[in-house]
Amino acid sequence: MVLTPRVVETVAPAPVVAAGGVADACNAHDVYKRKVLEAQEEDTVRTTLFGNGWPNAWHRTLRTDFVRQWLPQEQRGSEQRGDEPIIGEITLGGMRMPLPRFGGIPPSRDAKGDLESMDFLAGQSVGLVHGIKPAADIVREVVQGAATILRNAAQLSH
Repeated sequence: MVLTPRVVETVAPAPVVAAGGVADACNAHDVYKRKVLEAQEEDTVRTTLFGNGWPNAWHRTLRTDFVRQWLPQEQRGSEQRGDEPIIGEITLGGMRMPLPRFGGIPPSRDAKGDLESMDFLAGQSVGLVHGIKPAADIVREVVQGAATILRNAAQLSH
């Protein structure tokens, strides 16, 4: 998705179809939302660091101070150690639960504790996020944009 706008510019007026890297609505903590809004494409890293509960699973997360500190020892996150400290509490599936260090669950709206040590999942498309809008507005914009592209393509083909 990071390259899609560049491809569109390069091949215009030919239509471009793309999928993946689409951000969706979530019950994110205000700190999480702020970090996503401030982030650029290069502010993410692909890692297995937050593997406690989901070992050796690659994911992309924001490059926070916590991530920078532990990235040289990223395998530690997948060790499933019972002695990892509890860094906070989150709600998952309607239930409150403790979150150990390296837990792969991002902070929800009501998360408590050391938020800066939590997993701020975000893909490289994070740089394209410039505001927080209701899902209905986003869907409407995507549909209107697609309709405009299809109209323009139809006019070019005649």
